[in-house]
Amino acid sequence: LKLQISTMRANVSRLPKQLARMVNAAADEFEGNVAETSVANLNQTLEETVTRPCEEAVNGHYPFAADSTEEISMADFAKLFAPGGMMDRFFAQNLAPLIDMTGQDWTWKQNAR
Repeated sequence: LKLQISTMRANVSRLPKQLARMVNAAADEFEGNVAETSVANLNQTLEETVTRPCEEAVNGHYPFAADSTEEISMADFAKLFAPGGMMDRFFAQNLAPLIDMTGQDWTWKQNAR
């Protein structure tokens, strides 16, 4: 859909001004819808692949529950936080393609939001 929106924007200059304004407004709305859908999908993926499993592993386990007498197992801790673990995989698969990590401060890549 992003390609179609870009194509639509590229052809706006050929249209009469009134129609061009309408097409640009529609493209803006479509882009907003695409961004909202992308964020919703990202949130759902985060919930399913990281948040739920993380909550299951840490709830009621020390050090995440200070008053608990039961520690999180090293295996569960590693599944969550180790290189290649759930959080690392989520970042690599879903966020890294959208982030410019070349500088000291990471920023969203242009057109990533």
